[in-house]
Amino acid sequence: MSDPAARRLLPPTPGQTVGPFFGYALPYPHGNELVEAGAPGAVRLHGTVYDGAGVPVPDALIEIWQADPAGAVVRRSGSILRDGTFTGWGRAETDREGGYWFRTLRPGATEPGRAPFFAVTVFARGLQDRLFTRAYLPDAAASEPDALLGSLRPERRATLFAHDEPDGSLRYGVSCSLRFDIRLQGGRPGRRRPCSSRTTARTHPPPTRARRPPRPDGTASMPDVGLLTPGADLAPGSPAAVTDDVAVLRAMLRTEAAWVRVLARHRGGGGLDAVVERLAGPDAAALDLATRVARASADGGNPVIPLVAELRDAAGPDLAPLVHAGLTSQDVLDTALVLVLRDAAGNIRADLRRAVTAAARLAEDHRGRPALGRTLAQAAVPTTLGARFAGWLQGLDPARAFLAETAEALPLAYGGAAGELSGVSDLADGDPVADCDPLALVEAWGDELGLPVGPGPWHVTRTPFVRLASALAEVCVVLGKVANDVLQGVRPGVGELREPAAPGRGASSAMAHKRNPVLSVLVRRSAIAAPHLAAQVLAAAGLAVDERSDGAWHAEWPALQQLARHTVASAHAVAELLEGLEVDTDAVDRNLRAGLPDVGRAPDVGAAAAVVDRVLGRFDDSAGGPARGRRAGEEP
Repeated sequence: MSDPAARRLLPPTPGQTVGPFFGYALPYPHGNELVEAGAPGAVRLHGTVYDGAGVPVPDALIEIWQADPAGAVVRRSGSILRDGTFTGWGRAETDREGGYWFRTLRPGATEPGRAPFFAVTVFARGLQDRLFTRAYLPDAAASEPDALLGSLRPERRATLFAHDEPDGSLRYGVSCSLRFDIRLQGGRPGRRRPCSSRTTARTHPPPTRARRPPRPDGTASMPDVGLLTPGADLAPGSPAAVTDDVAVLRAMLRTEAAWVRVLARHRGGGGLDAVVERLAGPDAAALDLATRVARASADGGNPVIPLVAELRDAAGPDLAPLVHAGLTSQDVLDTALVLVLRDAAGNIRADLRRAVTAAARLAEDHRGRPALGRTLAQAAVPTTLGARFAGWLQGLDPARAFLAETAEALPLAYGGAAGELSGVSDLADGDPVADCDPLALVEAWGDELGLPVGPGPWHVTRTPFVRLASALAEVCVVLGKVANDVLQGVRPGVGELREPAAPGRGASSAMAHKRNPVLSVLVRRSAIAAPHLAAQVLAAAGLAVDERSDGAWHAEWPALQQLARHTVASAHAVAELLEGLEVDTDAVDRNLRAGLPDVGRAPDVGAAAAVVDRVLGRFDDSAGGPARGRRAGEEP
């Protein structure tokens, strides 16, 4: 647009979300080397990029623009070329610790009254636009007053100076070394404020690395504490804590330690148990290790790689060669998930036994009590409360049995690099024990962990996890049916059921008179979420390729963890719900006669009582249920 007046009437185009969008020149070779090593007058400009919480930013891009030593601004094209001509522009990416560096020349003042500086641009994930700041030379304060510096308060002005490192010139082979740390400001830790005028650069020593807020018991909290999954929180003592990241970490350590015990037994040497206890026995140590492993896992695409490095460092030179020898990451992570899921299934089954027993008691207690049967949301015919409760039992007990079957069948994961056991074969070939074959080592590993060993590797044949995910989802939807019926029964105008009371439970932040059915609400939440999580596991299994999958395997991990978490929480909630469920028999009778005015004094409920007896009669006594139900026609 050429008309200046019209241009002033239009708002500026908003900045787009910062890329990088594709890999070209982001970064590019030698982009941070504006001059060659050993160039006369070369200086090093370096520092660390921190977020608002003082945590290093490992994936930022830093650009600098500057004048040459004479104060001339290079205006030739081809800024990214490195052909020996000084262009005044460079780009560097930050490393894992947020560090960056440039080798360049000392800039000169571009005009009288302006102090020499590097113009700095910052690109980082989470910013909606690039940010700008300046890095002034240390002696700029003593030079002719600068208009920008003169407009700032002293404390703000101090943040824009690089400072000289006296020993840097010898260390880096340059004429001088300048340090300029960049801190992205934010209102809360970890948030980066997309406002260039608020971006500051610090010249004093970098801040202490921020740690996450402590738990009440003093241990550092993990990023995920279940804040958005009430009832499935990960606080100490919570039923769902068996699925948290520390549980997965300890399962991986347990898996590695069991393998070392097998090798040590056959080849001689000690075990890892003391090392594992030192690394992850106390909760605080386990949380710290899990945090380090999680942060480093992006480099290799899974958490086993950095964990193995930690184990080898801690094991010492004698044990380190045995750590992870012959295994692959998938052997360890899949086996660890099996252990976590098996523990979760044990908790779920215990709570389902409680729920089944309570449902059977309700069915028996209300076997012949007439109630309004509803179909398609309308009053239909008389039935009994016992028949409704027997319907819950008919879903709960088979779901419990299916979960028990699938969880107990979860096998050890093994196979090595590509399912061919070559690494384990090499270990077995060098074994001093006669007739030691690789599968014998694998069988011994399974014995150590108490896991069955399947006929072959299942790296890409994901049947064990497909079945387990299906079983967990089935439990959630069966529990969801119970919750749905309770939510219908507690509605105003129905009032047939009430959830068990507990201090603070069901409170409303806005309406003090309410008693919300929160147990059923949270169970229904999980019943909605679970099928989609199971579908993710099944979709990943259907996309498995070759001998190891690229991404499909990775997609299973969070889905299985979340699915187990929802199921553990739901089973615990329903057990409590059914054990304390209150039935208002007067409301049941009132609703029956209001919905079906012609039912008479003795409503015809058909064979509902016989149905209850049949269900109770087939109820598995091993689940803790009552003896066989009453015979058909027998009065309650």
